[in-house]
Amino acid sequence: HLREVKEDNAVNEAVQQVAFADRIVLNKLDLVNAEELTALKEEIGSINHTATLIETTRSVVDLSKILNQSAFSLDHCVDIDPEFLDAQESDEECTDENCTEEHDHKHEHAHDTPGAEKKKRKKKHDLSQVSSVGFKFPGNFDVPKFNMFMSTLLQAKAADLYRSKGILSFEGQGTTKFVFQGVHETINFGPAAKPWGDDEERVSKIVFIGRNLNREELKAGLEKCLA
Repeated sequence: HLREVKEDNAVNEAVQQVAFADRIVLNKLDLVNAEELTALKEEIGSINHTATLIETTRSVVDLSKILNQSAFSLDHCVDIDPEFLDAQESDEECTDENCTEEHDHKHEHAHDTPGAEKKKRKKKHDLSQVSSVGFKFPGNFDVPKFNMFMSTLLQAKAADLYRSKGILSFEGQGTTKFVFQGVHETINFGPAAKPWGDDEERVSKIVFIGRNLNREELKAGLEKCLA
């Protein structure tokens, strides 16, 4: 169902459910091989990298993993996968005219270097244009500029911006670490349970999940919000 193409460029409901999810149960794993499971997890991850995947067979699930999770609590906003952000920041667009590998995404090449390992590339969900994009910004954001950016973004793309979450450092706010997460235009924002540590680098981390997201445009807009 994730690959089903809807008429008139409508949103695939299965993809939309994955995009909104905090936890996804992968059932009947006894019916697929390891390669198929890996491909499925990569595809889900390209849509929603922040969701927790729970693997099972015959629908046997530890209920403590899916009930009473307080998923919309701001305390969970600090749980942003650093490897995902690092990969997003380090991806470079392929410009090799001799490349025969089919892709629409950015990746590193190793085919010109004997014995080099090829970096696993992330797949974009080409049929629905739904994806996760993440950013890291050292330093502090300017409060008015950031608020204006988010307000403008939500007004323009609320329907296509399914989820958002982040950890923020603001100029003039001392050691207070701010966190936010949202669904469409509804944003929950406030101070984190723990402040920035004395030796902790001030790096804001932001993830957007949505449809037809322009990574470069979002990055440029956020960079203008830095103090």
